[in-house]
Amino acid sequence: DTKIGELKQKYPAVEFKGVAADCSTKTSVAQYKEIVDAELASLDIGIVCLNAGCWVEGPVDLVAESDYERTFGLNGLHVVYLVKALLPQLEKRGKKSALMATSSMLANLSMPGLASYCATKAFVSNFMESLHFEVSHFLDVTCWEPGPCSTNLFADGTEPPSFVKLTAEKAVRGLLCQLGRARVTNGNFWFHFMAGMLPPIWLAGKNAAK
Repeated sequence: DTKIGELKQKYPAVEFKGVAADCSTKTSVAQYKEIVDAELASLDIGIVCLNAGCWVEGPVDLVAESDYERTFGLNGLHVVYLVKALLPQLEKRGKKSALMATSSMLANLSMPGLASYCATKAFVSNFMESLHFEVSHFLDVTCWEPGPCSTNLFADGTEPPSFVKLTAEKAVRGLLCQLGRARVTNGNFWFHFMAGMLPPIWLAGKNAAK
């Protein structure tokens, strides 16, 4: 309710609808279909943005099992299951919709200490790019692989230096320019530059898990 109130104040001419759901605990397509049927079936959905995610740091043997389950459920399975639940409604719409899912530039890097995050983002990137070719006749699919943004993602982890981050508003503005044009994008030249400067695993991981 608080977030909806903030959005209404910022964009008074726009209508908003909030649906409370913990996507990290949804373990089947059927559970997502229940949400779609109960809350979203009556809506004319033009753009879907799947942006929920979490960040867990630490070696695999030391990270709590519950944190791993939450990471794979929220970062990975929620994208697949919600897309699967929404596709029939989007196909019946009669005009083309757009679908975006947030991955990460780390989808293309194996980073010790961030194994679950890198793995789930690679999962999302591969799924979304495959989906792009399968449903392009009724849906524009874009996978976003951004760099670090000023969000609460790092609230429980290591905050990247401020000079490498973009504001969420600037990052999203760049992404929206690519919807319907690119199947995979960093969305911003700075992120594209950063992706090309990522260190090799032997250098990045040398001390990461010590």
